[in-house]
Amino acid sequence: MKIWIDILTPKQAMFFKPLIEKLENKNNDLFISSRAFHETIATINLLKINANIFGKYGQTSLESKLINSYDRLRLLTPNIVNFKPDIALSFSSPDCARISFGLNTPHICVSDSPHAFHTSKLTIPLSDLLLTPWIIPYNAWIKHGINKNKIIKYHALDPIVWIKNPPSTIKPKFFDLNRKNSTILIRLPETSASYLHEYNSKTLNQVIERIIDLNYNVILLCRYESQFTYYKNKFKDKIIIPQKFLLSKDLFSVTDLFIGLGGTMTAEAVLLGIPTISSYPGNATYVENYLIKKNLISRLHDPTKILSKINTIFDNKLYKDKFQLQVKNFVNQMEDPVDKIIYNLENFYNTSKKTKY
Repeated sequence: MKIWIDILTPKQAMFFKPLIEKLENKNNDLFISSRAFHETIATINLLKINANIFGKYGQTSLESKLINSYDRLRLLTPNIVNFKPDIALSFSSPDCARISFGLNTPHICVSDSPHAFHTSKLTIPLSDLLLTPWIIPYNAWIKHGINKNKIIKYHALDPIVWIKNPPSTIKPKFFDLNRKNSTILIRLPETSASYLHEYNSKTLNQVIERIIDLNYNVILLCRYESQFTYYKNKFKDKIIIPQKFLLSKDLFSVTDLFIGLGGTMTAEAVLLGIPTISSYPGNATYVENYLIKKNLISRLHDPTKILSKINTIFDNKLYKDKFQLQVKNFVNQMEDPVDKIIYNLENFYNTSKKTKY
């Protein structure tokens, strides 16, 4: 089977890495594509994924996103025509869905983000199958233009893929942390995403200032150069801002508490048994609401409440042990989505051959 896989983000690289390995072990012919974005390229390189780079990520405006997508379609199309895939697979990549539709190639979509309205509108209606976590209701996808009978659910949250299939990379040398003090990792939001284009950093700045006053180690994980420059100038050497890209699993190995302003790392931190606070500035996602319902995260935005929760966690010596036991039982109930995705890829391919798709 000839399979085209399009990888757009670090999360997608982590998600698809074990799937790529298993597909290659089954002697499938793969064409892996990606785009120029520093975190994505760094993840692909660390994971040793043999990807071809086409185009770049349009960060700054809706116009740049449109122009960069056009350029990427132009660069990708002749390569996909030459490869002649039997099936295309992406994590809701608009470019992959559009080219697949134009070339009459089945597109299999994986996504846990119906809240990404623009991306979903450009991919879900053009997908022959959609694989998604079980907690997301069918209606959340049907409204984007797909029939219920094309939706297949797996009983897992996405980070379970690379937690159950950890990548083998060389562990980096870490920063000079004072391990006598607890370490708080903060992940900045995806401010260039179409679903999260307005963000005020005032609240986060207040939280960081108060955490510093309490002598906690603070590691701030930036997504963009502009974020790095802003926070480096604002807090100087009072916090640690990694200049070199690090995999989340390595960062979490020195983390005692996580504050997430995004989605993926928030869920990942929970699944690893790390006490987690979500300060995601958008509307709560289905995954976030589920974790809140399970009492696995606290969704807080007020600096006073965030500091109060941090103190509650660190002052209670049994908190982390109880939390990790709760998470262990939670994780043990989840399946590995990789095998389910491969099964449905193969099943769709074999069925479509018989019906001359």
